[in-house]
Amino acid sequence: MRDTSRVQKPAFFRMRDLTTLFGLCRSSIHGRVKTRLIPPPVRIGVQAVAWPAEEIHRLIAAQIAGHNDDLIRALVIQLVKDRQGATQ
Repeated sequence: MRDTSRVQKPAFFRMRDLTTLFGLCRSSIHGRVKTRLIPPPVRIGVQAVAWPAEEIHRLIAAQIAGHNDDLIRALVIQLVKDRQGATQ
């Protein structure tokens, strides 16, 4: 069996990653960002945005746990608040 303990996990997911992870198209991802079911992306360059991988992992875990949209929104709001607190 292959040792995967040293495999580096991504720090960020780009849009193409989210479409694969969630099985949604780009416009659906944008719609979920607008309705606060997915956190907004962060700027990682002049013309590039991405989503912090840890936030997406927590979101997926909440979905797997069966959380409803209201609980997901509360999680997303908290993730964004935590993100803003980390930069200050």
